[in-house]
Order: sequence, then structure tokens, then C-alpha cells
Amino acid sequence: MTTHPPAHPGRVLHYCHDTYGLGHLRRALSIAHHLHGVRPGIAQLIVTGSPLATDLVLPPGTDTVKLPCVIKTGDEQYAARTLPTSFESVRALRSALLHESVRYFRPDLIVVDHAPGGVKGEAVRALTAVRRLLPDTKIVLGLRDVVDAPGRTRAAWAASGIYDLLERVYDRILVYGQRDVFDPAEAYGLSSAVAAKMQYVGYLRRRAEPIPAELADLVADGTQPYVLATAGGGGDGVTVLDTFLCTAASWPGGAPFRPVVVTGPFMADAERAALHALAADVPGARIVDFVAGLSGVVARAAAVVSMAGYNTTCEILSFRRPAVLVPRTTPRQEQLIRAAALERRGVVRMVTPDALTPARLRDELARALAAGRPLGAVDLGGLDRVAAALVGLLEQPSATHPRPVAEPAGMPTHPATHRHDRLQPVWSAEE
Repeated sequence: MTTHPPAHPGRVLHYCHDTYGLGHLRRALSIAHHLHGVRPGIAQLIVTGSPLATDLVLPPGTDTVKLPCVIKTGDEQYAARTLPTSFESVRALRSALLHESVRYFRPDLIVVDHAPGGVKGEAVRALTAVRRLLPDTKIVLGLRDVVDAPGRTRAAWAASGIYDLLERVYDRILVYGQRDVFDPAEAYGLSSAVAAKMQYVGYLRRRAEPIPAELADLVADGTQPYVLATAGGGGDGVTVLDTFLCTAASWPGGAPFRPVVVTGPFMADAERAALHALAADVPGARIVDFVAGLSGVVARAAAVVSMAGYNTTCEILSFRRPAVLVPRTTPRQEQLIRAAALERRGVVRMVTPDALTPARLRDELARALAAGRPLGAVDLGGLDRVAAALVGLLEQPSATHPRPVAEPAGMPTHPATHRHDRLQPVWSAEE
């Protein structure tokens, strides 16, 4: 794939709703960084609800639009995370911000992460407007390997009109996994027309970032190996981390590793304080609240104890680390399905939450450390294939042109030849 910048490298808008952790934003950023590497000069706008939208490193030519935060409170139930207002009000605001971002940025390509219609359909207005008024703009759904249990996903998608949206709106569906590990087309009953749009690209390989300065001593010469325990954003991972610290503290003869715990930025203050207090009594334990470049810490760990979120799992797989996964099982079974499939493939070990005890975790972790690098493997060529697919869509010749529409009152009118140089709306606010 060429790395020479074309005359008009194009504009890509990434939408990731981010209601609970960091997964969607981290995945979008991985793709944005890789896309910039093969398409220098590309303009990218990331529209996200993550509260850490401005805390992570962006590739050149990239900016963010921050949506008000929402949080998942139950099965398909949400609330405003910080604003003292109803979910309906904050959803309407998020929908309007996404719509206006698309209207002014006028992307050549939109990449939607995971949720085809957004939170409670918040993206539908913008996507259908693009389909009607910017027919040359390509719309891509990036689907992680597993959404949820097949029955639950089919029911939720049928109730919210997702099957129709996949038929009418999306040009391409990129599955960030491999078909022989889990097949969304079969599991979720997709039509032949939708299945024809799907491309299984493989898992998204991670690069090893530099070890943060505050953890540089972990890799100093002559130091004892460390085992990393992490729970992603940390919103519901306290039990895994607590059990890991108890495991290290009770290891017969002392743990043969240094325990390192990353709590995550979304852990409740009381839970974080309890973990810090527990770690103070565990010999050699280190605990930090957030590491922006966690992949470097994963890459150098003797083993990893983690939940089974997509991004952390990809880091474990990328560096072939011995790992014990403790998947979340409610309110979704996504992590359980992923961990079980990867355990069958011989690349991780798994302990379900109902079986998690210090003794069980010690046994599984001891086996993982003794076995070393896992013998099984998965396809990790996803980022290269995603970038190739997106560049291919950007380079498709335009077959049609959007009909001219009036500028909103008070907005300057710019020549159409400035499409790639100016931010200007291409349809009225009412449409």
C-alpha cells in the first residue's frame, strides 16, 4: 500500500459511543494511527462519549468532538453520567452533536465502532442523512469479534431496527476477528445481502508502547519478573484485582513474581482506596490508577491476569503473553464467549467469576507461568486489512454527487471546489 500522500487524502469521521470503559475509543485510535501511517495528510475526526477523549495521544491531523457522557445502568438502560438531566435529553444532545459534526466536516468515510445505530439509536439521524444527501460518502461498521450471546443480540437488533439499518445504510462491515473463532454472520442471523458486505480482517495487533516513567523500574536489569493484573477501565473489575492481590499474598513460600495492578480510571474511589490498602500489605506489590500506554507493560509481563475485554485481549495476543482471563458475564456475555473460544484455541486460560478464588487463580496462574508462551495462535493482521479496506473505499471514484442544498441562514457560501479545504455544512439543519 502506498504511503505517498494523494492530492486529497480524504476525511474520515470515527464515531464511538463509549458508555462504560475505554474500549471503543482505544480501538478507534488504533485504527486512526494506522490509517495515518499509510495515508499521510488524512484528516480524521473522532466523535466519542469517552471522558478521556482528550487524554490519549492522537495521530497528526486528528481532532475530537466530545459527546456528553452516558453510563450503562442495566440491560439496554442508560443514564447521563455527569449532567443533572434525563437520559432522553442527553441522548438528543449527543445525536445533534454527531449530526452537526457530520454536516460540517463532510467526511468521505464514516467508521462506526460496534454499535450500528449508536446508543439508543442516537446515530441514526446522521447516518440516514448522509445516505440521502451525501451518497458518495461511504459508511463502514467496525464490528468486534463478539457482540453478545446470539439470542440476546438477535432480539435487541430486531427490536431496534438494526437489521434494516445494516441493509440500507452500511456499505461495508469489517469484523475485527476471525470467522473460525466466532462467526457473527451465522450467530446473529444476518441476511445474505448483509453477509456479503462483511470482511473478517483478523484481530487488531497492538504495538508495544514505551514503559511509562513511573514503572520504568519494572524492567530494570536484575529485577524479578512481574505479573500484571488489569481490568480495563476498572468500572467493574475490583473483584478480579482484589483476588489477584490475595493470591500473591497467600502464595506458598512467597509469590515468584512482583504483583503489578492497574485499577483503571473508572473504578469507584472507595474500591480504589481498598485496593491500595490491600496492596500495602502484599510484599513487592505495585498499584497505579491509570497507564496511558498499557501495551508496553503487557508486552514485558511474565503473565497477565485480566478481564476479557477486546482491547486488553488483543494486547495479550499481540505479545503472546501467558494469561488468565476472568470474563465479565453480566449484563453481556461477550467476554465469556470470547474467553471460552480463545481458551479452546490454546492461547489463554480462563476462570469464570463464579469459580474465582485465590486458590483457583493461583493454580491457573502457576500453570500459565510454567507453560510460558502459548502454543496456539490467532490472526493478528487486522489493522493492515482495516487500513487497506478504508483506503480502498476512499479511492473509489465518485459515481454520484449530492444534490445542492441551501446554506443555513447567516452561513457563508463557499465554492464546491473547496470541499477538502473548508468546514461548511452541505444540508440544512432541519434535514
